[in-house]
Amino acid sequence: MNNYIHVNFNGFPSPSYFCGGLSHGNRASMANKFQKISPKQAAEQVLNKINIERQLGITQVLIPPHPRPSYLLMNDFPLKGGNIENNQTVYGLQCFSSAHMWAANSATFHDSAITGDNMVHITPANCSLTLHRQYEHKWTKDYLDYILNSDCFKVHNPTQYPDEGAANTIRLWTRNQQLVLFVYGKATRHKQDRFKARQSKSSIQTIIKRHRLSADQYRIIEQNKQAIQAGVFHNDVIAMGHADRLILHEHAFEDQSDVLQSLNILRKDPFKVYQISSRECPVSTAIETYFFNSQLFQTHDGLFHLMAPIECKYNPSIQDIINRLIQEAVIDSVNYIEYNASMMNGGGPACSRLKTLLTMDQLTGIRPSVFVTDKLANFLSEWIQKFYSKDSFFDTQISINYLKHLEECYRQLYSILELPQQLTNINKNY
Repeated sequence: MNNYIHVNFNGFPSPSYFCGGLSHGNRASMANKFQKISPKQAAEQVLNKINIERQLGITQVLIPPHPRPSYLLMNDFPLKGGNIENNQTVYGLQCFSSAHMWAANSATFHDSAITGDNMVHITPANCSLTLHRQYEHKWTKDYLDYILNSDCFKVHNPTQYPDEGAANTIRLWTRNQQLVLFVYGKATRHKQDRFKARQSKSSIQTIIKRHRLSADQYRIIEQNKQAIQAGVFHNDVIAMGHADRLILHEHAFEDQSDVLQSLNILRKDPFKVYQISSRECPVSTAIETYFFNSQLFQTHDGLFHLMAPIECKYNPSIQDIINRLIQEAVIDSVNYIEYNASMMNGGGPACSRLKTLLTMDQLTGIRPSVFVTDKLANFLSEWIQKFYSKDSFFDTQISINYLKHLEECYRQLYSILELPQQLTNINKNY
């Protein structure tokens, strides 16, 4: 994969970022319902993460905040006037949701090293099982269609089956093997089950066919049912991987020993699998710290680096695990970032980026204005100061003036990104 460049498409929170408890099955989201958090803090933490990744050599493309309020959601769930508190129901605030910032749920990318036609294939995720995210795919597809050259990239329509994107895939490779692990949840009829599985096997099968993956290039794996009920709503809460490294909890998959054995059968250059036991890290600790939602990647010099939430630094069990990963040369280095504003909604560092691999020619097929350069990063910093409140969104008054404030916020950002008018909400398409 020497000819490929690691590129992250990074999501970004809107000025109306809040904790609404809208994601059933996501324990952090549910636990922090209506807790007050600063939209400015959320945006600054995301921008800081993006800048650290840039310094470590990862090319960054911005997925800007989707237009808010969402008129499609407003049609479904009309707002009441006055203070935001008047809308504190499970439905009332959905049109201001910032869940689009978790870009790992926005689509599934497959690079040209693994597709059958040398194209980069992308399927936007429909997120159909979460009401506040059910329309995100419309803007995502229009945005990707606009910024990506169709000679290099093929953007498909969403599947008709429940799909929550790349958060349920792991892209692995060695010198002689290209592999994608697809993870789905199986619906159960047990009355005691609290949470539904989010990712369907049918959506995965559709994506495999569309993206032209051959049978030896993927595995379809069932997510551990008990982990789902414990609050592991996506696979990236309990497993991570990059290149030839796979780090996972012992309760990530059903029939896990058989799955792991199948990965390295007859491999000349086997994958390096590091399995973490419940004794070392209970599933509850994995969820509390979001250790498995750290970002694992290679830096300029080819060394493996882990970008972990600060919560991992202060948990003795996770520190023991990280130290062993370094001692056993699974990773070479680690840094910790403040990401609590996103974590309160159940989104760690890996949630807010959509990772892919591109050649230099494909990189030139992306509109230059959406790459995060020093110029754009400086603009974003000033733009956050101007439009994002340090106070909770729950203290906001819903008024014509506030909606105009949002409109101007998006106008300025979309203008510097050179996005067309149809991507704004001027025609109330989103």
